[in-house]
Amino acid sequence: MAVAAALGSETCTKNQVAMALKGGATREEIVEALLCARQTKGTTVFSAAAAGLELLVQTK
Repeated sequence: MAVAAALGSETCTKNQVAMALKGGATREEIVEALLCARQTKGTTVFSAAAAGLELLVQTK
């Protein structure tokens, strides 16, 4: 579910949440997984932006 959320697929995320609930996951576990996805996606953005930010520093 975290991957589906990080990739921005609302339908897949909804389906994965439903399957997690059916499989016995708690609401807290699901929220934690989704928050992890948010943090992971943010890290990807920062990693991808590093070269551009470095260029800004070099061209002062």
